[in-house]
Amino acid sequence: MYRNGNRLIYVGKQGEDRAAQFIGQDIPSVGKPFYVALSPAVHRAGFTDPSPWQWERGKDDEGWTNVSGSPRSPTGVYTVYTPTNSDEGYQLRAYVYYTDSRGNRVKAMTAPSLPVHPSNTDVRFFLHLYPADVNDLSDHGKQYGFNNLDFYFNNHELPLTERSVAVRELPDYAIARIRTGQSLVNEDGSYTPLWEGEIRFVENSSR
Repeated sequence: MYRNGNRLIYVGKQGEDRAAQFIGQDIPSVGKPFYVALSPAVHRAGFTDPSPWQWERGKDDEGWTNVSGSPRSPTGVYTVYTPTNSDEGYQLRAYVYYTDSRGNRVKAMTAPSLPVHPSNTDVRFFLHLYPADVNDLSDHGKQYGFNNLDFYFNNHELPLTERSVAVRELPDYAIARIRTGQSLVNEDGSYTPLWEGEIRFVENSSR
């Protein structure tokens, strides 16, 4: 995660350089379509003759097994799989073979996803902004001491980037602290944190 002026930038899978990647985020849920595609770098370099995608379920320390996926897409560029109850608790990944611009047969595989979550949960990012001056908050925000900008990654994702990138515009006031992360939203409305982090700033002037 990076801050650039009035923007907060979330970068998925930093450090991964893969020819296949998840579209949106890497947290699958039972009953919800989960997408994978060849990366923009593969598109730019050129490729032909993609094979049908193969999905796998498992864990690195326990091994991986094949699972059936959806029919091949018209172009072979992407695929979608809808996790079932049998996938719950396991990670998912997918791979495809294609011929690159030099005539080499290449295997492109995603990194493993996070474990598949139950169907009665949802996953979203929380983003809480604590201003240097509490008077910059709305009356509702003053009750809690922060501005709540929770969001779903897909709603703010940039298209056709090397990695999954989402951008949030920040309000134009001095920010003392940012708290963010991802949570499971359970059926009863409660939250189960997956990860969280905090950034503190010393603001000497408005941006």
